[in-house]
Amino acid sequence: MKHVWMVGYDFSQHSSALVRIAAGELQPQSGKLVLLHVYQVPPTPLSFNSMHIETSYLHQTELSKSIEEEASKGLEKVLKTLQAEFPSLEIVFLVKAGDPSKVILEKVEQLGVDRLIIGSHSRTGIEHFFLGSVAEKIVKHSTVSVLVVKHRDDS
Repeated sequence: MKHVWMVGYDFSQHSSALVRIAAGELQPQSGKLVLLHVYQVPPTPLSFNSMHIETSYLHQTELSKSIEEEASKGLEKVLKTLQAEFPSLEIVFLVKAGDPSKVILEKVEQLGVDRLIIGSHSRTGIEHFFLGSVAEKIVKHSTVSVLVVKHRDDS
């Protein structure tokens, strides 16, 4: 059975290191590595003017498309580098819009992922109370093994 591992990728140095660690561990097994970048389109203010709502929707759609295109370009570069470095691995990337924890968990199920590797940003206090932790939500609801790697500069 071919192993499928997924790494949550956010273009940080930390997630780049996670990808290399995962690829290095997975390479002897000739598995599949999925890099998943999830983004959220910032909300635009709405008014009760129907013309403004239509304009806001178009703006959101264009912004989402632009974010997805830029992320795809960036991941394409990462992919080429990784394929040269880890030739026995099948490496693919996905770019999706939405709530990061929900999208990641959905993709884990859809793709038959058997290990998930994500980074952790340590939120504390009021920020954690209102926003929670993506890593925490994923660990709580995941049906597969999750490796959460804390950033070195986090306390």
